[in-house]
Amino acid sequence: MSSETQDTRETPAETPEGLETPTAEQPAATAASVAKSRIERIDTALAWAPRILLVLVLLTGGAFALFVRQEEERQRLSTPVGRALEDLRRNVEDNPNDVVLAVRYGEALASAGMFREAINAFDQALKLDEEHTGAMLNMGMVLMADFRWNEAEPFFRKVTELTEGTEFQDLNARRGQAFFYLGQIAVEDGDYEEAVEYLRESLRIRRTASDTYFQLARAYHGLGDIDKAIENLYVALAFDPAYGEARFELGKFLAEQGKEASAAVEFRKVADKFPDAEMPIEALLEFGTVEQRISQAREAQEEGELQKAIEHATVAVAIEPASIEALLLRAELYEAAKRKADAVKDYEKILTLEPEHASATDALARLAPAPTPAP
Repeated sequence: MSSETQDTRETPAETPEGLETPTAEQPAATAASVAKSRIERIDTALAWAPRILLVLVLLTGGAFALFVRQEEERQRLSTPVGRALEDLRRNVEDNPNDVVLAVRYGEALASAGMFREAINAFDQALKLDEEHTGAMLNMGMVLMADFRWNEAEPFFRKVTELTEGTEFQDLNARRGQAFFYLGQIAVEDGDYEEAVEYLRESLRIRRTASDTYFQLARAYHGLGDIDKAIENLYVALAFDPAYGEARFELGKFLAEQGKEASAAVEFRKVADKFPDAEMPIEALLEFGTVEQRISQAREAQEEGELQKAIEHATVAVAIEPASIEALLLRAELYEAAKRKADAVKDYEKILTLEPEHASATDALARLAPAPTPAP
């Protein structure tokens, strides 16, 4: 969820200050102004709330996705959301007919993991405005975060019905999000053809949404079209290179295709980004040990299969990036394959690990001699 889930009647946020409370003596215009200011300031305090709720929904993406999202959630829950809850509760009590406040309160509650209370808040908002698409979208997201898929789906469908043909940016964005979540539910349910339809519809509105390409990849994989699955993962990573789940999934799909070197490289990137995660390391260990891969690389080299030897050496480097033996072997193989730039990179890596390494030093002097000073 994002600020796109806000009702179009909302106003831009201001710098947070102490919340004012209108008194009975204040004129109606002043009281309305204070109420407006209160909403603006609460919105500022809750700037992270929709994003945290989105994190909670995305926890359904699998074991590695769970690890990644938990790390992000842990960081984001230290935001002012929790501190705004009490202020929101009081303001909702003071303004029981304010649908915007009810939605804001629900978002804050959901972001704090208080799903039952959040559902009650969104339910109250929908009683005030039964066609409030922001409240519907939020309700569906909370139900998804609580793994209540079947109950969430009707809310997303209703959003798509109410926003059909809309030209308003906020409503159109909600429509795109609703199709995305319907697609995600369909993927989880194994309805892959339906998922592709929903996700493509979402991409018509959210064309750069990396999460949608990720789910589309999962749907195509479910349909047995691994080439399209990989293609969509590359698109997801083009829009978000730090998308750990997409990169891990890419490694898995490449491994399924037998492209071990490419898969190992992707798993190593994930392992480096998430050093506490076990799954990418376990995936790398499925390729064997460094010693085994070095041995296989040398055998392939002796048989004249240079590209195959490079691939084995690349897997060895991915398993253990600090292995000087693996790096030196691959550098020598690159040289033999006339891939001078790649060889230089590996020799340079060796020297960062062992600055006095004689072979790497000699190789760099040969391949990348220092420029002669100008007279």
